[in-house]
Amino acid sequence: MTARASQYEASDVLTYTSPNGLEITILASDALKAPSGSPYLGDDGTLALPGYAFRDDVDTGMFRSAANVANLGAGGEECMEFAAIAAAPAVAFYGTTAIVKQTGVAVTEVAIHAALVALGLIAGP
Repeated sequence: MTARASQYEASDVLTYTSPNGLEITILASDALKAPSGSPYLGDDGTLALPGYAFRDDVDTGMFRSAANVANLGAGGEECMEFAAIAAAPAVAFYGTTAIVKQTGVAVTEVAIHAALVALGLIAGP
């Protein structure tokens, strides 16, 4: 039996009947739990149908696009991608674009202008 968490309420009763007639009945809340100390291993999913989605909004949620890459999508559009970055402590976000944090900027008009241009917040020479 394969079940997606988004298909069931925790109080739903799931019944599986094997080809030889053995019937197993469990609560959905028990079927969707990982054993203690183990991670919950869900489907990788796709942008159109994330592995972790919402029952009433199945094209919004989290999916895996590649090894060691997690993505968030909403309405079938990618909103954010998470991947290992060597400079992670020096990375910030402007919208959904990762940018290198500007540090050591002098408090002068020229330095602030240069930092804003480097961040892509304004255009300039």
